[in-house]
Amino acid sequence: MTSAHVHLLVNHFPLIGTAIGFLLLLGSKWSGSRAASNAALAVLAFSGLMAIPAHFSGEAAEEMLEQSARIDEALVEEHEERAKIFMLTMLAMGLAATGALLGEKFRPMQFAAKYWLVAAIAAVGLALAIPTGSSGGAIMHPEIRKGTATQTAPTPAEKSTEDEE
Repeated sequence: MTSAHVHLLVNHFPLIGTAIGFLLLLGSKWSGSRAASNAALAVLAFSGLMAIPAHFSGEAAEEMLEQSARIDEALVEEHEERAKIFMLTMLAMGLAATGALLGEKFRPMQFAAKYWLVAAIAAVGLALAIPTGSSGGAIMHPEIRKGTATQTAPTPAEKSTEDEE
């Protein structure tokens, strides 16, 4: 398994886990369930910490991609810049969620402020997740790049005409 494989496997945890954890956190606040709050915080802590292997496997995957002439270096650089900010946000979220979990255990009366801090960081993380994930996908998927959505693949008849020329 290469670094690119590892990156493709782990980079979804911070993205999807944050969405799930954020929704759980909001739902737990609405329902008043401490168990649901703790589950949401655990999901957010795990998702935030998964940004570490996603980041470092991304660096190694970039080195592999640099050997390929088919890769647009500008797309890789754009994704790398977005990913750095996203990773820092995810780390802050993971640490805040871990702190809130510990605060819930040792000082439950001070939990409410920590809850809203984690929710705010998760919301920022979600706002950053979409452009970060999209810029990463655009590296290998030309169909999602800006300006290519209206282009279509050649029909079988067009392909055979091109082959004859």
